Amino acid sequence: REYFYYEHLVFSFHTHTFVFLLFAILMALGKYVSGNLAGACILLLALYLFLAMKRFYRQGWAKTFLKFAIANFVYFFVFTAAITLTALASVALF
Repeated sequence: REYFYYEHLVFSFHTHTFVFLLFAILMALGKYVSGNLAGACILLLALYLFLAMKRFYRQGWAKTFLKFAIANFVYFFVFTAAITLTALASVALF
């Protein structure tokens, strides 16, 4: 099935909203939450994203896992580049 761009965008918004909400709750409960629980939440978050992709795109397990791995690798690279550029800009402007 072909998806329109906005369908991918809405899926992305929903997953990002869930991630930000979970991290906001973890930060609010920061002194009450142990590191083990935070790690478990990250693993559950990865599982949630994988299952959401599987359900939304209606593809097989192997194809979904491959897309999941590639998307997370690219996202990590872009996130790292953005953090690095932000840090460089803040040092340069300070």
